[in-house]
Amino acid sequence: MRLLDRDASSFQSQGNFNVKHTNQSTVLLWSDIYHVIIHLPLWGLLLLFVMVYVVSFLLFAALWYSIPDSCHTGLETFVEAFYLSVETQMTIGYGVPDPGFRNCSQVLPVLLAQSLTGLVIDAMMIGVIFQHVSCANTRASTVIFSSTAVLQVIDGCVHMIFRVAEMQKQPLLQAVMQVYCVQHHSDDSMPGGVRVEVTAMQLKEPDTDMYNGVLFLGLPTMVVHKVDFSSPLAPSRPIPVGANQPPPTPSGGWSDYPSPQEVKEHLRQRPYLEVLVLLSGTEDATASSIEARHSYTLEDIVWNRAFKPCVSIDTQGVHCINFAHIHTTYPAPGELQAERPHVRSTISAGDMPPKLTYSRRCLAATYEETEQAHRDNDNADFESVQRSHGSVSAKIFSRGRSSSGSEWLQSLGRRSKSSSRV
Repeated sequence: MRLLDRDASSFQSQGNFNVKHTNQSTVLLWSDIYHVIIHLPLWGLLLLFVMVYVVSFLLFAALWYSIPDSCHTGLETFVEAFYLSVETQMTIGYGVPDPGFRNCSQVLPVLLAQSLTGLVIDAMMIGVIFQHVSCANTRASTVIFSSTAVLQVIDGCVHMIFRVAEMQKQPLLQAVMQVYCVQHHSDDSMPGGVRVEVTAMQLKEPDTDMYNGVLFLGLPTMVVHKVDFSSPLAPSRPIPVGANQPPPTPSGGWSDYPSPQEVKEHLRQRPYLEVLVLLSGTEDATASSIEARHSYTLEDIVWNRAFKPCVSIDTQGVHCINFAHIHTTYPAPGELQAERPHVRSTISAGDMPPKLTYSRRCLAATYEETEQAHRDNDNADFESVQRSHGSVSAKIFSRGRSSSGSEWLQSLGRRSKSSSRV
């Protein structure tokens, strides 16, 4: 059974953990009675307050019925006392034969206590139900995670990648991602023979050093985890011959990460593995903290696949997100590398690879074809894309121009003269 459910629509999670609590302290739990009530379902809250109102009506009906006849309440049965209790607390105003109760002192404490009790119950009911309805849990359902995570071999190293996107026009503020791996290990020393291990997974993207781990959710984002020997998805570091423990740093010219085949065999031997994804942020309208949850088991992790681009740029230069492609994958180029790449201990300056000027935060995007691209479809794809991009840029640049070319040139000349004067 999964630790985190995937029962919501579009392969998403409702955020419910399949965890049973036993032998917990009831005293500590009920000391925080407010949050216990807040987390009740809506039908449970309504039923609770109906019961509170009925108990209040019955309690004060008994007090009204105990008042002597000398106060001229006109109550002959307990049912009449109950009616009077409801009328008093809900301020219906049907009244009694003598609203002054013949200045009877026994009536004043009951009337005052019931009126104040009714106000307190009303305020509590409105506050609790409003807090429950405005809870940010429903806002978290608009954060969409890819239904599967992919394992890709990049530069000889396995990377686990999944995609996250925001459906709301106003994305979460200061969105931070945390990823954990839950594994089961056979251990005869533990009760039941199973040891549950929870390990934090370090992310390559978003980089906590460069970006403080904050995600930009204005566009779909790729979350990348590099599977090195410190990753819970990788086997233990091999122990050199004659050593008692693996070296703390790579030695002998070998890389600090296992080969793809070693990772694949390690995952096949796992009896249970689930990757938990927690994305927390702030909703700007209500300033509420939100946590969206998702998980991937071994059944949800696929090899040698890549995510299909879901971002396109239309002819007006507007970025378009196609949520139908959030979960779509296709076979990744290249074959699974079974051999561990060998890294030389000394590299000459001429052999140094060129410095990359981009990161994996770059998103693959497509341009919608224009009429010009359709007319020139017999040319090279790269030139066709260049023309499409130029056409898009020209349309963007032409916004705000006058319909006449001469008027546009005149306005340009006026701007040049004004610039020279400045």
